[in-house]
Amino acid sequence: ILLRRFAVDGLFGTLPNLGPLKARSYRVLKYGRPRLLVTTLSALIGVASHVGIDSFTHAGRFGSNLLGLSRPLFELPIVGEVTGAKTLQYLGHSFGSLIGVILFVLVVSRRHLGEWYGNDVIDRARHAPVRPGSRRRLYLLVALALIGGAAWGLLEGVIPIFHMGLTTVMALLVGGAMNRAPKVHPAHVDSARAPLAV
Repeated sequence: ILLRRFAVDGLFGTLPNLGPLKARSYRVLKYGRPRLLVTTLSALIGVASHVGIDSFTHAGRFGSNLLGLSRPLFELPIVGEVTGAKTLQYLGHSFGSLIGVILFVLVVSRRHLGEWYGNDVIDRARHAPVRPGSRRRLYLLVALALIGGAAWGLLEGVIPIFHMGLTTVMALLVGGAMNRAPKVHPAHVDSARAPLAV
């Protein structure tokens, strides 16, 4: 809800297009939402898979005990003992993030957004204005979030990658909301370029 209603337009309108990753096409998400059944099933699958995977990537849980992953493998200066479960957790996050980026690119490059929303709607969304200075504002927020997340993790005595991820996601949401273009009075909107409500 936060992403679609408040941040998607300003966030994806600010991010640059990088080759096949046409980030601005994702601005179209503000025009529609999945059906309630799709959202509910997606949430249930996400929760079940997360709990299942966590049972193998956290020491002392069912899966890690079953496979002997709770035993320490080596020691690191900041975090101390690292178990097989913790190693699997970091590998899983790294490969999972890579798969997420690949899917993110494929949805645009394989024209799925066009099938779901219509290419004309995507084109209008891509060219809608954002606030002046939005890119500088977003990059500054992300830089501060990375520094803050790193400091937060190090203060807790852990590898700060998860803290940095959390603070970066929050910065992207806040930056997207701040970068939304101000509402224009209907009399001043060019009907040929006005976004469609789908």
